[in-house]
Amino acid sequence: MVEVVSKINVIKKDRFFKMATGYAYDVEIIRSTDGGKNFYFCGCGEFAKTKKEAERIKKQLTKKESRVIE
Repeated sequence: MVEVVSKINVIKKDRFFKMATGYAYDVEIIRSTDGGKNFYFCGCGEFAKTKKEAERIKKQLTKKESRVIE
């Protein structure tokens, strides 16, 4: 059985992205199927307008994932 390990990153987007979308942060989930050696972004996550909102989203996503590492 393959164990999926996840990391959740909060990424501050550049000002052009913020101007175009209204979002300043990207909260992305990256996953590993080899015990944490290699991580890949698989299209999962959410955008946030503020740092506080991004941290709240990170907490929510952490609860949903089976194993999250820093």
